[in-house]
Amino acid sequence: MNRLFKIWRKKTALAMAAAMVMGCLWAPPARSGEMAVDLSALIYETQKASRAMEDVLLAWWVPQELWLMFLSQSQSVSEEEKQKYLGIMDPYMVFLVVDGTIGEDGRPRFQAREDVLNSLVLEDAAGNKYKTLREMEISQEAKDFLSRVFPSFARSLGPLGNNLYYAVFTSKNSKGDPIANVFTEGTFVLHMAKRSFRWRTPLGALVPPKHCPITGEELNGGWKYNPWNGAKLE
Repeated sequence: MNRLFKIWRKKTALAMAAAMVMGCLWAPPARSGEMAVDLSALIYETQKASRAMEDVLLAWWVPQELWLMFLSQSQSVSEEEKQKYLGIMDPYMVFLVVDGTIGEDGRPRFQAREDVLNSLVLEDAAGNKYKTLREMEISQEAKDFLSRVFPSFARSLGPLGNNLYYAVFTSKNSKGDPIANVFTEGTFVLHMAKRSFRWRTPLGALVPPKHCPITGEELNGGWKYNPWNGAKLE
């Protein structure tokens, strides 16, 4: 991965974290019986990037749980309003994307928003494919919400933020079932013009950790097996 993209990706993650948790790497304190969430781990699991030297390519899935953390940081947003916004965004899967290439002169060249969005295809676990929703297919309330929260992320990145776009897909298949559920086993792929990125659920940052029966280690709750010794996690 080129040095420019390493710096940019790190800055993106820090900007998102700072915007959502005001410089803290943890979500709001959990209520009794709830698991505290490590936001840095959640960001890591939801963000994908190309490692090819010539790419400046990022795809960031923003599930409902990230919206909730963002909304939870504002004291002016009531619990009722949080649930309202989550309801508004429930029909949609949102990704933050950048698509660029490092030229021979070492400068990044980015694809235009329309070209980026037209190239994206979401594929669910059953192989069904979905294109980005057109403006007319997104509710006005959802567009208003995105127009409020997205610019703060883009501005945090400086000039690179001019090339960060949000892509909106349906969140449900033809049967009305969720394409992705952060708490249950599943997978989906986002195809971009040059690369494809796969996410697997559950997200380890949002489920209790598992333990290795051999070493006793506490490991990612989204894993089935210990990657070092192959033992099935409990």
